[in-house]
Amino acid sequence: MYSIGWECTKCNVCKEVCAVGAITLRDNRYTITESCTGCGECAKACPVGAINETEGNGDMNCEDVLDCLSQYFDGEIESSLSVKIKLHLEKCAYCRIIWNTFKKTIEFIRPYATASRVKVSDDIHSRLIYHLRKNLQES
Repeated sequence: MYSIGWECTKCNVCKEVCAVGAITLRDNRYTITESCTGCGECAKACPVGAINETEGNGDMNCEDVLDCLSQYFDGEIESSLSVKIKLHLEKCAYCRIIWNTFKKTIEFIRPYATASRVKVSDDIHSRLIYHLRKNLQES
């Protein structure tokens, strides 16, 4: 299985070369569906290298990483998942930018927090993740 990263420019080349029609546009972002046969033609054709193999080698895609960034920062995820996130961050420039921005934001806010740990509401957390994804999709 393959996944399309945030660096996708929506050039449509991958969709054109996919023999089984497994690439679709969803939420203004190309995704690869379950009908993917794993031939890899889309990855070979992508001019920006946005398509990577995910299943089989244990890699995570950008969306998976973004979904658990807070838990990763807090050290609240299992070590095997932490390793996968770290590997993804090493390979993906876009997720590295988000990760570094996330860390700097937390480090900036921390001195202003009270002695007890401040819990961000689920609503604020969801909105932050939504806007990060939206900004990535627009870039």
